Amino acid sequence: NLYSDENRMTEARKAYEEALGIFRELAKKNPDVYLPYVALTLNNLGVLHRDEQRMTEARKAYEEALDIYRRFVIKAPGRYEPYVQTVERNLAELPQ
Repeated sequence: NLYSDENRMTEARKAYEEALGIFRELAKKNPDVYLPYVALTLNNLGVLHRDEQRMTEARKAYEEALDIYRRFVIKAPGRYEPYVQTVERNLAELPQ
């Protein structure tokens, strides 16, 4: 997030993609713990793509994050509903 805040988009993308790969691997062994981190990283990557006008990539990242969060909101609505709302809002703000 720091790279993105500093407008260092190449470094931000690289860091998000590296984190995403790590969390995906960890989620294979312990999905209940690590899939929410996958979703969080996908949302952050979606924001980066949006800021770079890469709308197709942003939509794909948001949709995957939303799918994950919707699965978790069934288990813990109070905890995950705000994340669902955030990603839904991010998706709705993308140009059609």
